[in-house]
Amino acid sequence: MRRRLTALFVVAACFIAPATRGYGQGADTSLASKHIARSDVSPGTGKPTLPVRGEHAYRTRPAVRLAITVDDLPGGGPEVDGYTHVQMLKDIIAVLQAHHVPHAAGFIVGQMLETDPARSEAIEAWVQAGFLVGNHTYSHDRIAELGVQRFMQDIVKNRAVVDPLEKRLGQPHSYFRFPYLEEGTTHQEREALRHLLRSEGYTLVRVSVTFGDTDWADAYLRCTAKRDRNALDALDSSYLAHAVGQLHWSVAASQAVLGHPIPHVLLLHVNMPTAKNLDALLHAYEAQGVQFIPLEEAMREPAYTAHYDVPGGGLLGQASTHLGRPHPPELVEPDVLIDQFCR
Repeated sequence: MRRRLTALFVVAACFIAPATRGYGQGADTSLASKHIARSDVSPGTGKPTLPVRGEHAYRTRPAVRLAITVDDLPGGGPEVDGYTHVQMLKDIIAVLQAHHVPHAAGFIVGQMLETDPARSEAIEAWVQAGFLVGNHTYSHDRIAELGVQRFMQDIVKNRAVVDPLEKRLGQPHSYFRFPYLEEGTTHQEREALRHLLRSEGYTLVRVSVTFGDTDWADAYLRCTAKRDRNALDALDSSYLAHAVGQLHWSVAASQAVLGHPIPHVLLLHVNMPTAKNLDALLHAYEAQGVQFIPLEEAMREPAYTAHYDVPGGGLLGQASTHLGRPHPPELVEPDVLIDQFCR
């Protein structure tokens, strides 16, 4: 067992490569390398350390502006041994406030409140914090599962949940995000959905920084149940390293695809690994020179509201496909390795 864990620690260190030079200083923006250097492994532990401190710390030039959004409010995925979605979201709120994140936006799934009305406490805490709210459909089902007509009904149905919260906040804009970032598999579906959002007065909120934080949730549940502190430490390290690496990729990709830096929009979810690691993640981003901005400011960038006739995904992948401009090689996804923890 010890040998297996040690091997996992070493492989976990291979998720993300540190960028050793900042932009404007001969930085390698291709991010093609997928391996972390031996100097980035703590002596005697085999555990990766984040490439955000010390003489080789990556620094973005110029500073990256980043808006933070959280999907699946009041919370989806597993709850861990008494650590409820309500508490997870309250912890996320506390971290956002501690880092002075302005106007973070939370996208609400109404059915999650219907199945567990007690979770309305989490939504109330979000609103009391003065953060924005958005529509994430009532059921969070896929377009392919519902069909486009029922999916559109699902969007409208969720207005009964979200609209009163918008009014309480005095929110000037109505925001929408597609579940799974899927915007329709055919041109006809995409046009129908685009027309509906426009007629309902919604601004579609795409994302430019996403690192699959939900991938860690099940492994976190297993390792917490087993009280395997070493495995949890390795999961934390891989979570943070992948999140930092994805920020690097997004900065490089925006320049390659759009030809200029953009304000970025980060996608997170209400789950245990995010609730536990968010403070460390925001500190890591701050160490990169990140400045947290309101969602409204990020949405002034025309790239977010441009029309991309592609099935969905992150903004930079959509723009790359639609415009025919390549982006840097994507990072290796760690989900297969994460799935091996605490089996």
